[in-house]
Amino acid sequence: MRNIFILIILAGASVQFWSCELIDEPEPIPAYVYIDTIRLETQQNDEGTNSHKIKDAWLFVDNQLIGPYELPMSAPVLHEGEHMIEVFAGMADNGIISYPEVYPFYNRYVTTRNFVPGETMIVEPTVTYIDKTVFAFIEDFEGGNLFGSDLDGNDATTVERVSAGKFEGLKSGKITLTAANSIFEVATLIEYSLINADNPTSPIYLELNYKNNIPFEVGIMGFKNNAYVNKVYVTGMNVKGDWNKIYINLTTQTGLMDADRFKIVIRSTKGAEVETGEIYLDNIKLLHF
Repeated sequence: MRNIFILIILAGASVQFWSCELIDEPEPIPAYVYIDTIRLETQQNDEGTNSHKIKDAWLFVDNQLIGPYELPMSAPVLHEGEHMIEVFAGMADNGIISYPEVYPFYNRYVTTRNFVPGETMIVEPTVTYIDKTVFAFIEDFEGGNLFGSDLDGNDATTVERVSAGKFEGLKSGKITLTAANSIFEVATLIEYSLINADNPTSPIYLELNYKNNIPFEVGIMGFKNNAYVNKVYVTGMNVKGDWNKIYINLTTQTGLMDADRFKIVIRSTKGAEVETGEIYLDNIKLLHF
């Protein structure tokens, strides 16, 4: 009995010893990755403006997701020594902050850096458009205006090219609505083939810079065998007193519509909240793979 009692005491002391060892083990010290912003670099003649609204960085280390972070960001990473960093540019799908997504047309940024516990490394990513990106059109209103197909039956409501109030370059597009001319709807002059036959769910997006004192909507008009099929408005833009950028996801709507070619459509109606409704547009890009 005495021997059993001694064994119990020794076992208890052993457990207490190992518990203390576990409790007293120092916490690992992380290194930190800091990113202030992500820059977009474009080939101006072929890809248009480098204006963007990259709001998130999706951080990977050695192919493992550390997390999506709103910019500017600082992320703790439990690594030491040389490791590969990948950064993907994120945006708000259809302008909805609660729907963060990696923008599929921007390349990832890749670098190898030395992680030192307790130290912060500054990473300055630059991204570009993926080479296989197809720019169905780029409308910057500098030399023309693709949005010339009138759908509202009123010649007084058009997209005009203006220099006053422009976003960048020499011109922007402007829609003006009054009490006498309060309804606007227009489409692109050209129909575009957007569906990838080998991958029907391949992404299709419309990029748009805008400023407006009345809401407006953007959507698609479908055609098949040169015949009109349907028209769907995808998302709406609320009032923005300063220039804003949005990435409009057209993938689902084009895929569901039984059409082989598409136009981009824009519409708005002026209410009583303002005397004159004004919508400014610039750098409209229709992208797909």
